[in-house]
Amino acid sequence: MNVLKRTLFIFVFLFLILIFKKNIWCQEFITTANLNLREKPTTKSKILVTISKDVIIKSCGNEKLNWVKIKYNKKTGYVYRNYIKLKNKNKNIFSQVQVYACENNDINNNKSNEIIDYAKKYIGTCYKYGGTSLTNGCDCSGFVYSVMKNFNINLNRTSSLQSLNGTLIDRSQLQAGDLVFFSYCGSKNIHHVGIYIGENNFIHSSSVNKKGVTISSLSEKYYSNNYITARRII
Repeated sequence: MNVLKRTLFIFVFLFLILIFKKNIWCQEFITTANLNLREKPTTKSKILVTISKDVIIKSCGNEKLNWVKIKYNKKTGYVYRNYIKLKNKNKNIFSQVQVYACENNDINNNKSNEIIDYAKKYIGTCYKYGGTSLTNGCDCSGFVYSVMKNFNINLNRTSSLQSLNGTLIDRSQLQAGDLVFFSYCGSKNIHHVGIYIGENNFIHSSSVNKKGVTISSLSEKYYSNNYITARRII
């Protein structure tokens, strides 16, 4: 009888632990922008589906660095933590701890910020048509290509082909790390690309007045008039 009681007690105890853990770690998130659901927690992994902004998704733990494992439309994969937020941050103390940890992680390890900080190191590098060297000279797409390659993000080589990488986003959805594309003097073809760094600015390699790698504003007349599109690659 004692053995039976102990067995029953252990069973109930384990069952309660499972329920407790589920209530703590199963979280509902809301997407803050269009984002990719990837097969594995890396930008090199296959994109399973693109999830729109303001969609409620559910995760049950399994966070890996800045990636969260979720199930969406019968597909299980990973989304980048920077583009989702908890549906209810004040649900319980465990949610608050998790949010604090994730937000701290975003501040210190945000991949977009790392990319931007890395790109800024090469401000002043000369413009060189066809170049991909961040120290000896690069053109606009060569600059973007080489910066992203340092973070194991593989892009097409030219600006027009880079506009096919990643996910299409609206200008109003721009976030740091997105790619922005421009035409030339009103044409409809893409001739230029840069990396959006926030606050309406982007970093790029410019051939104008031999500026090379520099930071410009999307509000500048030329870039405002020739803006074409943007893509999210993270």
